Amino acid sequence: MRFQPKHFLTSPKTVFTLLFLLLCSIALSILIPQEFSTPPAQLALWQQTHPAWLPIIKRFDLSRLFTSPWFGSLLFLFLLSLTITTYDQFRISYQKMFGTHALLSQKTYLPPSAEQFEAKISAETLHTTLKQAGYRKLAERDDASRYVKHPWGYWGLTLLHWGLLITIGASLLLVATQKEGVLRLTEGITRTPDSPWLFEDHGLFAQSLRLPVAVRLDDFTPEFWNKGGIKSITSNLIFISPSGESTRLTTTTGSVLQHKGFQVYQKNTFGNNFHILLTDPAGSSGEIVLDMESPTTLSKASYGNFTFQEIPYHFKAKYFADAAGKALASSDPLLVVRLFSNQRLVDELSLQKGGHGTLGPYDVKLFKVTQWTDLIFWEKTGMPGIFLGIFIFSLGGLLYYFTIPRELYCEREADAYRFRWKCSRFKDHYLEEYRSIRKHLQGIGLP
Repeated sequence: MRFQPKHFLTSPKTVFTLLFLLLCSIALSILIPQEFSTPPAQLALWQQTHPAWLPIIKRFDLSRLFTSPWFGSLLFLFLLSLTITTYDQFRISYQKMFGTHALLSQKTYLPPSAEQFEAKISAETLHTTLKQAGYRKLAERDDASRYVKHPWGYWGLTLLHWGLLITIGASLLLVATQKEGVLRLTEGITRTPDSPWLFEDHGLFAQSLRLPVAVRLDDFTPEFWNKGGIKSITSNLIFISPSGESTRLTTTTGSVLQHKGFQVYQKNTFGNNFHILLTDPAGSSGEIVLDMESPTTLSKASYGNFTFQEIPYHFKAKYFADAAGKALASSDPLLVVRLFSNQRLVDELSLQKGGHGTLGPYDVKLFKVTQWTDLIFWEKTGMPGIFLGIFIFSLGGLLYYFTIPRELYCEREADAYRFRWKCSRFKDHYLEEYRSIRKHLQGIGLP
């Protein structure tokens, strides 16, 4: 038997298989943290606790699932199948609305579900009566005509297909062309367009994202839940054009800031950079920076592990949001640093901003503490199409379920009309309407 691509793509088995695989992909994106949406510390912790998964995740890009080639291929095949079925459904709706084939078929074939009766009535009175009942004449040929109430209901399934087609097509466009990056901004520090991303990803047919302007974090304000945890973060940003023009804009968690063709989303993460000056016994000094996420409660600390070139020790640090234990958004955090040599604890030191002390062989001073927060920068094409597709899909559902077409076929036979009434869905709900029309037409009669 010769392979037929159209039949293969539109067969129920193929469609349900593609839907199943897409749903499995979404489930995987929930089970496996995605690099773009997961904080680096949380992602690293998950990878450390699931080492057996890492080879499979890396091979199939499961941590960047929605921009992987195989996911894009699934979307493309589903889109191709949906395009064919949408076209076929459009042809069906068009013929029902404007064609005469349905009328002609009724003259030779009467479905078992059709109700029928006869009435002696003039053509003019027939048309007036059915018009008052909400029926419109859609086709006429020879001595037969077809009247339909709510003919726009024919387009319900077509709009459902069109909405799904536009949504999937826009999603595929988004996957193929989107550019996204996460930038860690420190208060008062300007990041140029050439600054490296904390994390960057792009679609199959897109290049890396590059901002057209520089950006600086002026300040930000976190808001917390009563029982701990970050509720939202509001950041004030300064965008600086190549000509030096500055634009001050504000973004907050859950909102979208648009500027120069890209979108900015505030992530619910922030933390501190602890700038430490180390002085060894020989008098040589150097700076190290401990970059750590903020604790989410006053009683629990945030942790980090650090190694630095030319320093033969390993640093383990934790810090509490406030040395006094009063406020999560504090300018006076408490830092505890431990110095290890080959897994052996050498020394431990607690520091506050401006504090100093001895840590193993080093003289240590915490001379500066700066705050940072993460923001997502996204250049994307396709989101309006997704929303448009959802709207059309919803409209199609409303038409399909709430505007049921009722068809009345009229054939002239001698001095009377023969009527055949048909309702494709929920027939029992509209039988009373049919009986009322039948009673009215049979009750008028010819003078």
